[in-house]
Amino acid sequence: MMVAEVVAMLGNLQSGLICDATLGPGGHAEAMLANTGEGVVLLGIDRDKGALALAQERLKPFKHRIVLRHGSYDDLAKILEEEKLEKPSFILLDAGLSSVQLQSPRGFSVQRDDLLDMRYDETSGIPAWRLVLDMPETELANAFAELGELPHAKKLAHLLKEKSSRSEPLRMSDLVDSCKKVYGVRYRKLHSATIPAMVLRILVNDELRRLKTFLDNIPAILAEKGKVCILSYHSGEDRLVKQAFRRLASTKEFVLLTKKPKTPSLDEIKRNPRARSAKLRAIARKEALQ
Repeated sequence: MMVAEVVAMLGNLQSGLICDATLGPGGHAEAMLANTGEGVVLLGIDRDKGALALAQERLKPFKHRIVLRHGSYDDLAKILEEEKLEKPSFILLDAGLSSVQLQSPRGFSVQRDDLLDMRYDETSGIPAWRLVLDMPETELANAFAELGELPHAKKLAHLLKEKSSRSEPLRMSDLVDSCKKVYGVRYRKLHSATIPAMVLRILVNDELRRLKTFLDNIPAILAEKGKVCILSYHSGEDRLVKQAFRRLASTKEFVLLTKKPKTPSLDEIKRNPRARSAKLRAIARKEALQ
């Protein structure tokens, strides 16, 4: 999403390392490679092995300029060290779902009746159905209320806990049915299960902790004239990014490139309604503007 805006932030780079820290199927990476010089190498990271495979195929024309890794953006410093790579001059982080997840049978889409797994990386962590089973009802309700800003969170948590069991793991149809009982078919102009599903996905993948770790590490992992661009889709994520960027700017070592977040054009939202909640924020080391 917002590919043109990301490429504009990247600028006319001719050499060095750039990083797509949430590679997905490779759309952003393809555009960044096409708009930079032959001396630019891209490090692509993703927790989803299926996404990495698709990206590798898509990026074949640039195979001499890419390094792909299965991993998480909060481990970027470790990955750079293991690959013996320099600090990147540009880092992109897209905190949203990709089409790979939505089309998978892992319970990301409210339009499919799949088992509630929701893990980006199926080799680690616990699936969403197990999280709901193990998490105390009060904690689950608090997550719906705080992360999703949902009313009637206690009622929703109670219904899900009632449906949950080890013998019959929760499916998306269980979540959809519970949400319909609490909110009706639609909530905030969305399918009523969209926001609760997002909350479960954030919990399962430990997304806020990973984002906080990445933001804290920016000064240590970014090149001298480097830039960071982050796409977020949830108010909690955007708040973390905004606050971290403001702290960095207050040191006088960084400059905000977006005092207010950029949002998708109306044309892009028409083409892809999922883009409607996207917010792009960017920051740069002060040397990047000199």
